[in-house]
Amino acid sequence: MWCRVKGPHGRVRELSSVLDFNSAYCLMLRQDAVDVGYPEASYSHGTWRASHADRAPLIVNLRGIERTIRVTLKEVSIGELSAKDVDAVVLEYDQSPSLPSDIILGWTFLRNFRLEVDPASGYLSLNDPGALR
Repeated sequence: MWCRVKGPHGRVRELSSVLDFNSAYCLMLRQDAVDVGYPEASYSHGTWRASHADRAPLIVNLRGIERTIRVTLKEVSIGELSAKDVDAVVLEYDQSPSLPSDIILGWTFLRNFRLEVDPASGYLSLNDPGALR
């Protein structure tokens, strides 16, 4: 599916995306982060970590420990669903065959919505919790 990502200065990109309920953060690639307006994503992760340790988390995944740069996406939208100020981590490598899309939407995005899952029918839905009141 496609999502729209808005950066800090209003730049918008449409990126192919997948939902990942096992990921604490949204994950994006370096070039996409730079294109949407986060120049710090182009820095060496080691150099960035030395001066911004609070914005350079290490995450553990199946590949091992990944060095990242944390950014806050101004807005992430899928269709009519929209979340503001979504934390994401920029992965150290430029391209990866292990990523199935341009951005992986983890819990920093998903926690903004009401999630319904019906495993028997294979149905999953995300709803804006404010629209249900």
